[in-house]
Amino acid sequence: MIGTGGEERQMVATGRSIRGYIRRKSVLLRIILSYVVIGSILIALLSSVLYIRFSRSSVQEIKSVTANSLEHTANTFNELWNTTFHYMYKEFKTNSVLVDAMVRTDLSPVEYGTISASLSEIITNYSLFDSVYVYNSNADQMFSSIGPVRSEGDFYDAGIYEGLNTAGFMEGRESKVYVRQAETINGSDVKNEQVITVIFSDDNLRSALIYNINERLLRNMIVTKNNSGTSALLIVDREGRMISRFDPAGIVPASLDSVLEQRMANDPQLGGTFDLNVDREHTLVSFQRIEASGLLNWSFVSVSKYRDLTRSVQELQQYMIGITGVFVLLSIAIAGWFTHNLYSPMRKLLYWARGKFRPEAEGKMNELDEYAYLSRVYEAMSGDIETFRTAQNRNRFVLRNQFWLKVVHGEYVHSEEWEEQEVGLRLPNGVYRAAVLFVDQAAENSASQSNRAWSLYRYSIANIAEEILSESFPAVAVEAGEDQVVVLMEQPRPSESAGVSILMEKLSLIKQACNRYLKLALTIGVGTEEHGIKGIHTSYLHALQASEYDLVFGQGSILDYAAIVPQRNEEYRYPIEIEKKIIDGLKGADEEKVRCGLDDFLAAIEPYTCQEMILAMNQLAIVSARTINQLIEADELPALGIEFDYLLVDKRMSGRDTIADRRDKLLRIYRRTIEAIRKKKETRYGDIAAFVQAHIDEHFADPGLTVEALAELAKLSPNYLRTLFKAQTGITISAYLSAKRYEAAKRLLEQTELPIQQIAETIGFQGGGYFYTAFKKAVGMTPDEYRKQHGRGAEADSPEAI
Repeated sequence: MIGTGGEERQMVATGRSIRGYIRRKSVLLRIILSYVVIGSILIALLSSVLYIRFSRSSVQEIKSVTANSLEHTANTFNELWNTTFHYMYKEFKTNSVLVDAMVRTDLSPVEYGTISASLSEIITNYSLFDSVYVYNSNADQMFSSIGPVRSEGDFYDAGIYEGLNTAGFMEGRESKVYVRQAETINGSDVKNEQVITVIFSDDNLRSALIYNINERLLRNMIVTKNNSGTSALLIVDREGRMISRFDPAGIVPASLDSVLEQRMANDPQLGGTFDLNVDREHTLVSFQRIEASGLLNWSFVSVSKYRDLTRSVQELQQYMIGITGVFVLLSIAIAGWFTHNLYSPMRKLLYWARGKFRPEAEGKMNELDEYAYLSRVYEAMSGDIETFRTAQNRNRFVLRNQFWLKVVHGEYVHSEEWEEQEVGLRLPNGVYRAAVLFVDQAAENSASQSNRAWSLYRYSIANIAEEILSESFPAVAVEAGEDQVVVLMEQPRPSESAGVSILMEKLSLIKQACNRYLKLALTIGVGTEEHGIKGIHTSYLHALQASEYDLVFGQGSILDYAAIVPQRNEEYRYPIEIEKKIIDGLKGADEEKVRCGLDDFLAAIEPYTCQEMILAMNQLAIVSARTINQLIEADELPALGIEFDYLLVDKRMSGRDTIADRRDKLLRIYRRTIEAIRKKKETRYGDIAAFVQAHIDEHFADPGLTVEALAELAKLSPNYLRTLFKAQTGITISAYLSAKRYEAAKRLLEQTELPIQQIAETIGFQGGGYFYTAFKKAVGMTPDEYRKQHGRGAEADSPEAI
C-alpha cells in the first residue's frame, strides 16, 4: 500500500512538471505547431498540384506515344506497300511470259507450263501473295497459281468475275485495288478469306494481271509485336468501311464501327487524335491516313480505353484527393486556432521589444505599430529580393544566349532588343554565316556526366569557338541543345574564297582544341552566307542539313553545305537490279557476290541525298530480312547470332552511324546467314552421300544399279548427284560401285570355284567378256590369273570357254 501511494505521488508530480513546462513555453510551442501546420498545408497543396500536373502530363504522353506508334505502323505499311506495288507493276509491264498469257490465243502446251511455273515462282518468292491470276478474255482463259488454267465458268475463284464483268470497273485507270471476301474451290479444298485484290489492265479488262494479297498476313507483318493488349488496330477505307481488325483483347465494341465510319468519312485531316464516348466508355482514338501509289486512301486507327491506359493514375487520384482533402481541412482548422492564439502574445512581444530601444536609435520606426512595422520590414525585404532578381536576369551570358536562340530559330526580334544586347555583330543588315558544332557520341558522354558537368562542357565549347573565330570574324557562340553549339559569324566580304578557307582553318582549330582540352570529338556543319536577320535562320537550317552528311563522310568531319548539298541533285532511282544480285548471292550462299553487290548498291545510292540514301537502305534491309526469314527458320536466328532490325539504317536510332558502319552491320548479318546456309547444305549433302554409299553396299550386284537409278532415289539430277557425291567422298559413283563389285569378285575367285561367267552375273555384270576385260584393267591381271595366284588352285574357265 505504501509503495502504491509513493508511485501515485510521483506520477502526479511528473504531470504537474509537464503542465508547468507547457505553460512556461506555450508561445514557443504554439509557434512550432503553427509552422508545422502551415508547412503541412503547403505540402498537401503542393502534392495536389504535382499530382494534377502529373496526371495531365501522363495523359498527354499516352496520346503522344499512341500517335507515334500508329504513325510508325502506317509508315511501315506504306514502305511495304510501295515495294510490293512496284514489284507487281514491273511484272505486269516486263514479264514477257505473263504478257503472252494475257493476250495470246495460240499458246502451246509447253508455254502453258511456263506460265504456270512463272506464277508459282511469284508465289514462292513473294510470300505476301495468296494467289496470282492472269485473265485472257480473247481465249476465255484464266491462269492461276492455284492450279491448271480454266475457263471463266469453271474458275476456282468465281467472285473475281464480278469486277471483271462490270462496266467501267477500272474507272479509266491502269490499276485498281479493292478488298473482297474471296472463296476459292479447288476440288475438296475450299478457302474463304478476306484478300486485297490488285488488278492491272491497260486494255479495259480484255486482259488483266490480278494479285490477291493475304490480308491477315499483311496485317501481322505491320502489327507491333509487343502489343500489350491495351489497344486495338483497325484499318478503314476512305468511306470509313472496315478493312482489317486486330483486336485480340476485344477492346472495340460493335457499336464503334458505325461511329468510326461516320467520323472518318467526314474528317479531312491526315492524322490526329480524338476522344469518343462509346457505350459509356471514354475511348481514345488515334488515326493516320496514308495514300500509297496513288491508289490507296486508307486510315490506320488505334482504339484504347482510357480506363485501361490510366488505371494507375485514377487509383492514385482517388487516394490523393481523399487524403489531401481530410488533411487540408484538419490543418486549416488547427492553423486558424493557433493563429488566433498567437496574435495577442506576438503583439505584446513586439510592443515590449520596441520599448526596449531608445527613440533616437529607432527614429521613425518607433512610431509604427506592429503591423506597420512588419509591413515596412516586408517591403524592405521585397525590395532586396527584387534587386537580386533583376541583377540575376541581367546576367550577360544568360540574356545573350536567350536572345541569339530566338534569332537562330527564326523568331521575330524587336529593334529595341538589338540595342539592349551587346550582341557582338553589326545588326541587323549584315552578311552572316552559321555553323553547328555537334558533339559526337553525345548521348554516351552526357550519360557519364552530371547535368552541371555536361553544361560546363557545352559552355567551354562555346567559349573556345568564339575565341578562335573572333580572331578573324566578329562571332558569337550559342548553346542550342544537349549536343550542339551554334556559332554565328559576320562575313565582311561575302563569297570570297580566301574568307572561306580561313573559316575552314579556324573550324579545324576548334576541333583540335576541343579534342585536346575537353577530350571531345566534334562534327561541324557549315551553312551558307545569308543577308539580314532572317538569313541567320536560313544559314542555321543549311548547317543542320550539311551536318547530316556525316552519314557519308563520317563523324569528325567539317561539312560545308555549299560544297555538298547542291551537287546532290540526281534523280532518285532505287537500284533494284543490284538488290536482286545481293538477294541471289544470299540465296546461293555466295559471299563474294553478296559483298560486291552491297558495295555496288552503296556506290549507286551515293550521289543521292541523305534521306534518299536512308530510304534505299531501309528498303534493302526489309527485303534482306524477308529473304533471311525464308532461308532460315525464325527460331534458329537467335542461336546463329542473327538479329535483323528493320530500323538498322535509321540515322537517329544508330547514333549517327556512317554508310561504312551500316555496310559492316549488313555484311555481318549476310555472312552469318551464308554460314548457316552452308552448314545446312553440308549436313544434307553428307546425308545424301551416306545414303548412296549404303545403297551401293547393299545392292551393288543389281545390274540395273546406275547413276540414273540412284539419282531417282535421291530425288536429284544425275549430274548434280555425281558432283555432290564426289565432293563428299573424293571419288565418283561409278568408281565406288566398280570397286565394290571388284572386291566381291576377288572374294569369289579366292573362296569358290564358280565359273567366271557366273561370278560376273553374281556381282552385277551382264556379260562375262566385258567383266573379263574390265577386271584385267582394274586389277592388272585376268580373273584366271588372279585365281591361280590367290585361289584354291582349281582350274578356272579360260577366255575361250567364255
